[in-house]
Amino acid sequence: MMKRILFCAILLMSSGVVARAQQTSLAADENMKPDAFTQALKTEWTFLRDEIDKFVSSTKAKDEFETTVEFERRQAKERADLVTRVRNRMEEQKFPKRVLKVLLKANPKLYDADTEVYTLICNETIEAPYNIPTVVCYIPSNRYVMLSDSVEGGFRFSKITFNFGTEFKWHVTRDIAKMAKAAQNNLYFRIHFVIDANVNFVAGAPQAVLTITPKLVELVDVQKNQVFWKDTP
Repeated sequence: MMKRILFCAILLMSSGVVARAQQTSLAADENMKPDAFTQALKTEWTFLRDEIDKFVSSTKAKDEFETTVEFERRQAKERADLVTRVRNRMEEQKFPKRVLKVLLKANPKLYDADTEVYTLICNETIEAPYNIPTVVCYIPSNRYVMLSDSVEGGFRFSKITFNFGTEFKWHVTRDIAKMAKAAQNNLYFRIHFVIDANVNFVAGAPQAVLTITPKLVELVDVQKNQVFWKDTP
C-alpha cells in the first residue's frame, strides 16, 4: 500500500514538472505587444554595450610591466573571450532559435470591390535601441520591415516600421474581406522576429551587431487565432 502511494506521489510530481516545462515553452511563443519586444531588444543592446565597454577599457593601453608581445597576446585572448561571451548569451536566451511574435494593430479603411483591394491602416511602430559606434541594430533587407531613425523634441529615436508606411494594400476576395471587417477589433499584423548578435573587429575596434530578422508577416484575428493573410519578407 505504501509503495502504491509513493508511486502515485512521484507520478504527480513528474506530471507537474512536465506541465511547467510545457507552459514555459508555450510562453516563449506567445504574442507580444511592441513595448515588450522593445524591452527584449534593449536588454540585449545593454548587455552588448556593457561587454564592449569592458573590453575597450581593459585593452586600450599596455600595462606598465607588460611587454608588447604580452599585450598583443592578451588583446587577442580578450577578443576571443568577448566573442564567446556574446555567443553564450545568445544561446542562454535561446536566440536565434526563439521566435518572437509582435502584434501591431491593423484597422480596415476601405474595400474596393472592383479591384478587390482592401486598404488597411497601421499606425503602430516598434521602438528600437538607437545605434552608437560600438553597438548597432540591423534589419536585413526585406519587403516589409525596416529600421528608421528620427529626431523628435530634440531626442533621437530609432523605430521598426513597415516599408509600406501606414497603409497596406491587401489583394483579397470580398468574402475574406468581410470576415476581416467583422474581426476588426481583434485584427492585427503579427510579425515573427528572430534576433541574434555577433561582434566584429574593424582595425582592432570592436562593434556589436544586434540583428533583427523578420521571418513571417501575418494578418490575424488574435481572438480566434485565425490567419487571413501571410507572407515571408
